[in-house]
Amino acid sequence: MAEPVGTKRSSRSTSKAIPVQLLAPPAVSNAPSAQVSEPNPPTSGRLLNRQTGSPLIAL
Repeated sequence: MAEPVGTKRSSRSTSKAIPVQLLAPPAVSNAPSAQVSEPNPPTSGRLLNRQTGSPLIAL
């Protein structure tokens, strides 16, 4: 029973690593534009997320 459990864990780690890498580039490209708009990136990011209502800005 130890063999199938190990296989499932390795597949989960691989599947989790893929979406994290895909979400990383857009977040990085959105960060500079948010900083340029306002001096406080975290505050502006939260306000824009509530006004726009899009989860992509939060990431």
